[in-house]
Amino acid sequence: MTFSIRGSRALIIGVAAALLLLLFGSLTMLQAHPEDEEVIAVVNGIPITKDEFYETLENVVIDDEPIGQAVLRVLISEALLLETDHDLDEEHIDTLVEEQLDMYRELYGDNFEDALTQLGLTEDNLRDEIRLSIILEHLVTKDVHISDDDIVAFYEEHKSSFYTPELYRPAHIVVASEDEANDLFEQIAAGASFSELAEKHSLDQSEWGLVSRQDPLPSIIQDVLFTLEVGEVSHPLVLEDDYILLRLEEIVPAKEESLDEVRDEIVDFLRYEQSLSVDDLLETLWNDAQIEILWERYRSVTEAM
Repeated sequence: MTFSIRGSRALIIGVAAALLLLLFGSLTMLQAHPEDEEVIAVVNGIPITKDEFYETLENVVIDDEPIGQAVLRVLISEALLLETDHDLDEEHIDTLVEEQLDMYRELYGDNFEDALTQLGLTEDNLRDEIRLSIILEHLVTKDVHISDDDIVAFYEEHKSSFYTPELYRPAHIVVASEDEANDLFEQIAAGASFSELAEKHSLDQSEWGLVSRQDPLPSIIQDVLFTLEVGEVSHPLVLEDDYILLRLEEIVPAKEESLDEVRDEIVDFLRYEQSLSVDDLLETLWNDAQIEILWERYRSVTEAM
């Protein structure tokens, strides 16, 4: 589990940009522009300057807070996190950052660059976000101590959560008539390939996946499926207006995970359950810091915590 105090800047900017034209666009374009101001767009010969853009953006309010104040608050929080004595080795952080970055690359594959673009991030931006989340995660959990007794007690109390019942993987052929179903059953009994006939004749080409006796299956399926041996094919069954042949592909034995197998998972859960809240951590950092707001209109940002 990781935390992020920044969220998606692309979302903030996207919403602000949409409100910009609606609320303020027609007013700002009518203003005069000194020649030395940087122009970011020209509409029918009328320039829009960078200063106008930022000033208007700062005035947009989302959730009762001006965007400018929200962004400044985030930047202050990030600065406090980065300069806090977090007791983490920088080389270790670098390693963790690259590991998570590799995880994102693997998750998105060839779409990794497109995903960054959609979020309005560069790879370096993402590294910064990951670094912040690692530091934040460490700070909210560093004073949590999990004893072996805690782990054992949790395991015993939640033992059912670490039990997986016997699972079954069926395959099926669905046809519209009883005659076709009987004909296919006879072909299979004579040695024809169930999968080839399914690919050629079945009206439903979906796969079941693994199911258990506790899953909400039609009663006629339950009555037959769990009596089959692996490789065995049922006689045609009537299911609503269709006829279905079932074949049991695999039985996965029930399993109860041992304490050693799930120890790390339990430790992670208990650490986060007992961790300091992000809001409490940031409030402490803000209260202990010397923060000077130089822009008069943002002096109230220190009251936001």
